[in-house]
Amino acid sequence: MNLNRVMKRSLLLILLMLQSACATQMAQLPCEPSACSGQNRWQESIDHIASKNFPGEEFEGVVYKDRLSNAWTTFDHRVHITEDLLDALNRAGEPHLLSVAAHEMAHIEADHFVEKATKTYMQWFKSLFDHDQYKNSARQVPGGIDPEVAAMSREHEFEADRLAVCYLQKLGLGKAEYVDFLRWMQTHLNDAPQTESASHPSFAERIARIEAMGEQSKVQPSG
Repeated sequence: MNLNRVMKRSLLLILLMLQSACATQMAQLPCEPSACSGQNRWQESIDHIASKNFPGEEFEGVVYKDRLSNAWTTFDHRVHITEDLLDALNRAGEPHLLSVAAHEMAHIEADHFVEKATKTYMQWFKSLFDHDQYKNSARQVPGGIDPEVAAMSREHEFEADRLAVCYLQKLGLGKAEYVDFLRWMQTHLNDAPQTESASHPSFAERIARIEAMGEQSKVQPSG
């Protein structure tokens, strides 16, 4: 782990501790071992990608018993998914399961969680001292995302898609399989309204970006 990554993660931990004094969050609880279907297959998919792309690094797959379809990461090398999405991906086939795992692992390798969380908490910290500047921001809307954070998040999604294709190429898969996965997601999940506070670009935009990629795009090291 390079010095830049250590510094960013240290800053995030400090900001998290500052916020914890003012707010609490309800967290989902992960399934107990073997309590959710597909747990072993999720870990096997993660391990398969890691062995070809990040030998020596360990990632932990975590499954949550939830009827929402979602997957996300945290900076502790954990790759999270809900049982609902995992079941659907298992039915769709291995390339789809590997695609979502590769996408989420790309977020970890590119430090997206750290960058986004740090910016979010910095914006929150500023708002404590300059309320007038932030009173009309998305933070005052339940569930809203600050437009600057949202713009960063959308670019993170594009980058994670690109990196995921590169990871899949080392497994004998690639653009075609990843585009199939995005089209499947487009069919099974509703696009969020495309506003300045949208955290994800539309599936159509993501598909267009991938289709425009060169066949042998190289992974750029994260900073």
